[in-house]
Amino acid sequence: MDDQSPSDDPDGRTDAESDSDDEWNPRLPSDVFADTFLRAENGRVITFNVLLFATIAIGFGVPPVLYNIFAGFGGSFGMEGEIESLHIVVDAIGSAILLAPVVATLTGVLTGTQFDQSPSAVGTLGAIGAVAGFVVFCLLLFVLGSLSGMPSNPLLSALAEDLFFPVTMIAGVALAAFGAAATASAFSQG
Repeated sequence: MDDQSPSDDPDGRTDAESDSDDEWNPRLPSDVFADTFLRAENGRVITFNVLLFATIAIGFGVPPVLYNIFAGFGGSFGMEGEIESLHIVVDAIGSAILLAPVVATLTGVLTGTQFDQSPSAVGTLGAIGAVAGFVVFCLLLFVLGSLSGMPSNPLLSALAEDLFFPVTMIAGVALAAFGAAATASAFSQG
């Protein structure tokens, strides 16, 4: 390989030029994002995130639906029982949303250990997957909250009162997944 001519290299570079170019190759964040998102294996990670978040949303959202079917809101306890029943639903959905960054951290760690790419690229992939999963998660919680027979959906009420909360939760989910994936990637490569 010492006698490699410039014509042997697909870019027409000599060994010395090739070594010096490989040391520093700055890329725009948009290029890293595009490369990360377009790989076929990355679609698996995003699908995994969406399915995991959906499973957790079902786990938190189905109990209020079942509670309404079997016990009914209000029941024989009148208004006090109805208020208590609504607390069950609000607590279940609220707890699920507040635990979303924990789920994102878990999916980020799993993403970070699966790929042999730079930590920033793996972190970006983890963040994209977690945000996609969180959006599906919120939609499922909204649907399950509606199916529970509540007079008002706590997710819709929260959005009507404060639109900044979901934005901050999305940022938290993205940061948790990015940090977990990048950290796991850095430690699994070394």
